[in-house]
Amino acid sequence: MIVFELLFAALIALVLGGLLVLGLDRQPFAGRDVALFVVLFLATWAGGIWLAPIGPPLWGVHVVSFLAGGVLIALVLASSSTPRTRRTRGEELRRSRTEREVIRTLDIFFWLLVALLAASIAYRYL
Repeated sequence: MIVFELLFAALIALVLGGLLVLGLDRQPFAGRDVALFVVLFLATWAGGIWLAPIGPPLWGVHVVSFLAGGVLIALVLASSSTPRTRRTRGEELRRSRTEREVIRTLDIFFWLLVALLAASIAYRYL
């Protein structure tokens, strides 16, 4: 059953991530899109196993619970995204110190979020 939950979470995360990448006018397969998939995948999986079972089971998995968790997180991510701006190489090199500190802080937040989602998934199965 864990395998089917993993597969449904991955499928839902791929579809929602693809819609977000296309809808937010971003180039596919960029590094931030991998991070988007990781967060969507883990949040969909965690939401699916922690939410109350919704709908009929499909191969022992209540898919609607996974879909609800994934859509909720996708909406939060979409609402918090900013429009993409293109920067030249010179502009990338001249990033302010404050911008670099903000990016470093967001990197730390990303890894904390991944760790917490992974821990919540592991705790559910223990």
